[in-house]
Amino acid sequence: MLSLKGKVLPTAEGKLTRMVIYSLIDDVSIVANFVVDPLEFAQSLDNQAAVLRLGENHPVARTLQEIELSRSPVMYQYGPSMQAILFAGKNLMDA
Repeated sequence: MLSLKGKVLPTAEGKLTRMVIYSLIDDVSIVANFVVDPLEFAQSLDNQAAVLRLGENHPVARTLQEIELSRSPVMYQYGPSMQAILFAGKNLMDA
């Protein structure tokens, strides 16, 4: 389908991040908190820091080729070690 290859960058402890995620289960909108603690983290704006290679015989790869996705990133994030918690979801109407 595709492969993403990036450089191993020097890391430092990252900033705790909280995200709100949404999903649909049995036609019910669900909202949940997702917290990530990047124990090791690096970020690069170098467009040579990573390369995306698309396959040819997979529907997702063909879709990405059709939208002319760049093979070099605007930003690359490297996180070899992290901790994450996905909290239980709630019905969006009850949140």
